[in-house]
Amino acid sequence: MDRTASHPTRRNVLIGVAGAAVAAIVATPLLRPGASEGTRRLLAGNRFTRRFLSLADAGRAEWAAQVGSVFTAEGGYRLRLAGVQPMLSRGARPPDVARRSAFLAVFDVLDGMTMPAELIYTIRHRDYGRLPIYLSASENPRRMLAVFN
Repeated sequence: MDRTASHPTRRNVLIGVAGAAVAAIVATPLLRPGASEGTRRLLAGNRFTRRFLSLADAGRAEWAAQVGSVFTAEGGYRLRLAGVQPMLSRGARPPDVARRSAFLAVFDVLDGMTMPAELIYTIRHRDYGRLPIYLSASENPRRMLAVFN
């Protein structure tokens, strides 16, 4: 029996791309901020799937797992996540809030630089991608703070 070799054709490539697009559309509801904590934990555990999440929607545990990571910010700044601290939250939280509790992310500005504070920066993490973040100053000019509520 004679077998013909299969070569990728333009049609097969287009079918593959269309299939990937459909899979992305089907998976999108899982990746939204309203995704369950278990789903976020599962996706965050794999470096490939982590890029589909955003730290903008992450909780304290997910941020704490990134302590020591280096972020880049517009303007050529590099920041290292120095720590994550819980904050006291009183009262009931609204049901549509993704986080169970508020926390403080503490960043050290690297390379001997200082940053203007009280501004929204776009920062980038190598695994999670970009996120907008409001950075406040601390007593130390080389330390920035971000509150996630």
